[in-house]
Amino acid sequence: MPSRALVVRRAILEDGPSVAKLAHDFMRFHDALSPGGYVTAGDFEERWLEHFRGLLADPDAALLVAELPGEENIGGYCIGSVRTRPLLVGGERVASLEELFVRSSSRGWGVGRALLEACREWARAAGALHISLRLDSKNELGANFYRAHGFSVHAHILRADLRAPLEAR
Repeated sequence: MPSRALVVRRAILEDGPSVAKLAHDFMRFHDALSPGGYVTAGDFEERWLEHFRGLLADPDAALLVAELPGEENIGGYCIGSVRTRPLLVGGERVASLEELFVRSSSRGWGVGRALLEACREWARAAGALHISLRLDSKNELGANFYRAHGFSVHAHILRADLRAPLEAR
């Protein structure tokens, strides 16, 4: 596709409402894959904006946005975090890609790749040696994207519903 002017930058407070709409789309996308696992009802935007403000204030987190020219200028966002894991990996800094979402109308323009690369650069600058992410097991679109950008399966994450009784099988 032809190139469009694309700028990836740290989010600012004024981006909150636009990013909250994208986060809502992110949740709806994932809820379609795994119904009931992602809450989008009620005061979602208000709760997300509170989370957004916390991310902006957190020195170990980065909320990045991709700007494109046009009416809906924020075409995607990602959230990264870093932390020190003192016991498991000898005090090394590790990074997590918490969320990455691209508006459907912005896909195919390199927005996801630009966000991923910016998050990787931020994590390296924060001292992380590697970056990992969790991905819904039904998200083939995401799995293909991440594999195409050098990610591989490192661990399996199993989940149990704590509202259900413990069952041995």
